[in-house]
Amino acid sequence: MTKKMMWTCLCAALSLALASTDAAALVQDLNVVQFPERKDVNLSFQRQEGAPAARIDAVVEYRDGQAQINLEYSKMKPAILFGRDVTCYVLWAVTLDEQVENLGELVTPYDSYEMEFSTGKKAFALMITAEPYYLVGRPSELVMFTSKASENKRAPNTLLTFSAFAPAPAHAMRSIETIAWDSTTPLVLLQARKAHEMAESRQAKRFAPMIFQEAGEALQQANDMAERSPKSRTVLDLARRSVALSNSAMNIASSRIEAAEIEKRVAKRREEVAALEQRAAQAETDARQARTLADEIRTELDRLRADQKRLTLETATLTQQKSEMESRMARLREEMAALEMAQRDLQKEKVELAARLQGALSHVAETKSTARGFVVSLPDILFDVNEATLKPDARIILAKLSGILLIMPDLGVTIEGHTDSTGSAEYNQRLSERRAESVLKFLESQQVATDRLASVGFGFTQPIAENDTPDGRRKNRRVEIVIQEDRG
Repeated sequence: MTKKMMWTCLCAALSLALASTDAAALVQDLNVVQFPERKDVNLSFQRQEGAPAARIDAVVEYRDGQAQINLEYSKMKPAILFGRDVTCYVLWAVTLDEQVENLGELVTPYDSYEMEFSTGKKAFALMITAEPYYLVGRPSELVMFTSKASENKRAPNTLLTFSAFAPAPAHAMRSIETIAWDSTTPLVLLQARKAHEMAESRQAKRFAPMIFQEAGEALQQANDMAERSPKSRTVLDLARRSVALSNSAMNIASSRIEAAEIEKRVAKRREEVAALEQRAAQAETDARQARTLADEIRTELDRLRADQKRLTLETATLTQQKSEMESRMARLREEMAALEMAQRDLQKEKVELAARLQGALSHVAETKSTARGFVVSLPDILFDVNEATLKPDARIILAKLSGILLIMPDLGVTIEGHTDSTGSAEYNQRLSERRAESVLKFLESQQVATDRLASVGFGFTQPIAENDTPDGRRKNRRVEIVIQEDRG
């Protein structure tokens, strides 16, 4: 930063410290638009407090199950001006049921810019927030812009009061409206430095060491190149790569930390269930003893009938014992009912854990739940043509997957290779086996236990689309990773 920019930031920070603290933005009114089929709908954006004085307009067209969003904006100052943990802007789609979708980062390389985004949602509002990194799962309370109501009669609006925000990232500035950006250092390089610093603070070095190291190497190369040629395209490319790797490392670290917490809760729950089972076993023993005692009482009553004088005394004693036993049986029934409730809670927790597992896998690659288990699909583009060599993008995806597998050791994995019908059956069978084996070996290199892994090739015997078209053949060329919840 220049001295002028540093002085402006210092004054703004002092003003923020002296002013009374405003309440956090806990709710936000949004305009959810129902987009018509194959019709352009123009949307403008409302600037929120603290946002830069930018102009943002969008054109949305819903066609064939996808909404294409063309966003044009100007004078959008970089989010890094907020300071502290803020590095970027993220565009969100928000539905009436408060479901959110991260559509991607809103980059600010020039005074004016244009970007395209897409979503499978048909009715949604658009919102832009300032975030610590662009792969966040929920929008922060640092809201910058929201889409206004549509003026198109074919695109009706519904007002939504949205409240499902994540806490705002730490930031030094309350507003960047009057702060000037005059740094000579490329913005994306500053973002890369900050993203790598945040990744280290969020334990990425521990939980995603390989990706974190790659991010650091790319950042170092970008810094070295910036010293020699700050306007070089290589600086931008290396910085963007470092940002992407730092974001991935943070995501993996967050997922692994969260999964470790889940594992702790599951272990604690298992201990509680074991204790309940032990109590149930003791209750069953007590019940058997109670039945034995009741038999003894009946025998004693038969014997005492011969002695009328002792009958009254013995009957009173046995009546008291019977009352005590009934109380014990009532307590046992209550404990059995508590055990049944605990078992139902455990089953519910297992279902929720499976849902969270699918959510974690969906951040890695396209995932679907089937009768065989969760199926993670790797497309043909992640391999060299007619080869079984994994490309770097495939290694990143598999590294993320291995992180999930390492913290969930009970999951079994079957890797299935598939090809299209081009070429001979023998060639395609061998190619599918090699690709499946390549994925298996990579997972082994990531410390996933060999006895959890299996691979098989199916050649072109199990197509999911027609082989008559290039698109169909592309879909058939794939590797599917089947993850079984119960390893057996």
